[in-house]
Amino acid sequence: VHVNGDLFGLHKDAHRLVAHFKRRRRSGRIRPEVSIRHDAYNRDIFINTDKGRILRPLLVLDSGNLVLATEHLEALRNREMTFRDLVNQGVVEWIDAEEEEDLLIAPRPYDLPAVSPRNKRPMIPANITWLNLGEEGIEVAKLRARVQMPNGKWVTETFTVPLNYYQEDTDKLRRKEKKSGDVLLFTHIEIDPQLILGVCASLVPYPEHNSTPRVTGGTAMVKQALGLPSSNNRLRPDTRMHALDYPQRSMVQTQAMETTNFVQRPGGQNFIVAIMSHHGYNMQDAIIMNRASVERALGRSSFVRTYNAERKRFPGGQEEEIEVPGTGQDEVKGRKDSAEYSHLEYDGLPYPETMITGKHDDEQTVLVGKTSPPRFLEEGHGAFMMGQYRQESSM
Repeated sequence: VHVNGDLFGLHKDAHRLVAHFKRRRRSGRIRPEVSIRHDAYNRDIFINTDKGRILRPLLVLDSGNLVLATEHLEALRNREMTFRDLVNQGVVEWIDAEEEEDLLIAPRPYDLPAVSPRNKRPMIPANITWLNLGEEGIEVAKLRARVQMPNGKWVTETFTVPLNYYQEDTDKLRRKEKKSGDVLLFTHIEIDPQLILGVCASLVPYPEHNSTPRVTGGTAMVKQALGLPSSNNRLRPDTRMHALDYPQRSMVQTQAMETTNFVQRPGGQNFIVAIMSHHGYNMQDAIIMNRASVERALGRSSFVRTYNAERKRFPGGQEEEIEVPGTGQDEVKGRKDSAEYSHLEYDGLPYPETMITGKHDDEQTVLVGKTSPPRFLEEGHGAFMMGQYRQESSM
C-alpha cells in the first residue's frame, strides 16, 4: 500500500481493502477528493491525498444498478439537495486519472433514438423523462417523451430502450474479476458525455465530426478568443486588457455554452467567409479582409492599460506633489507650455472621459501632472534668500 508515493504498509486482501475504502468514501467518512487505485498486475494499492490532481464527477453503479434515483432529481429541482449531498450519499463520485485506469465507464445510460417509435417524431433530451430510474435489476429504461406533431400539438408516448450498462449475472462477473483482476463490470456512468472533453473543447460545435488535431486547435482558439474578459472589467485595475467592441453570440451553439454562461459574455464575431483562391494574396495563412467591413468595426477591439503615478517622500522630508505644474507658490523648472496641461484638473489628474491623443514628435503627452523637489541641496546654490523651486516630473 502506497500513500502519496511512499510505502505505507502491507495488506493480505487487496480487493477487500479497496471495497471497504470506497464504501467509506461514498458514505462521507473519507474525503471525496482522496483516490485509490488497485494495480492487480504489480500487486500495489495507491492512495493519493495530495493536491494538484484533476478530478471529475461520475455517477456510481452499485452491482450494476444506478444509485441515482428519481427522488434525487426531484430534490435537486426543489433545492432540497445540493451536489455535495449527492457526493456524500454515494450517488456521485470524484475520480482522478489514476483511479480511472481500473474503472469501466459507460458514456451514457442509454442511446436515445432519433425519432419516437410510435409517432416517428424527433425528440430532444429535455423532453424525456426516465420513469424507472433507480430501480434495481432493470434491463431496459422506460422513457416518456413529449413530441410535437405536424399540426403543432404536443403528445406524450412511452417506450423502452436497452440500457448500455446492463450486464447479465453481475455476481459471476464480480467473482471472475476478483480472480483474474480484469475489470469486466461497469462501475460508473458519465453525467454527460460532453464532460469528457472539458470546458474549452465542449464549446467547439460538432467536435465528433472533426479530426482530433482540429478539435485541439479549436480548443486553443476558444481560450484565446477575444471578447469581454470579465463582468466587472470597469472596476478592475488590470495592467493590460483587451476587449472586443462588438462581441456576438455564435450562430451554432453547444449545450456547454448555456451551462458555462458563455453566451452571456461571448468571444468573437460571426464572419462571412469565402473559401477560394483570389490572385494568390491569401495563400497559406494569409487572409483578405473587406475594407468596408473593417471600417464598420469588424473585429475591432479596445486596449486598456493602467498607468501608475507615485507621490514619493525623500529622506530630507521633501515630497513629490501631484498637481498641475506652475500652479503652486514655487517656481517650476522645465515646465511645459500651458496648453500641455489644459486637460488636467487642479489635482493634476485628467478630466474624466477626456480624449488624450499622443504626440507625433518626441515630446510625450502629459497624463499626470507632478513636480519634484531638487535632487541635491547644492542645486539651490546655498542662497537662503532665493525663492524655492521644483522640478517638472510629470508622467
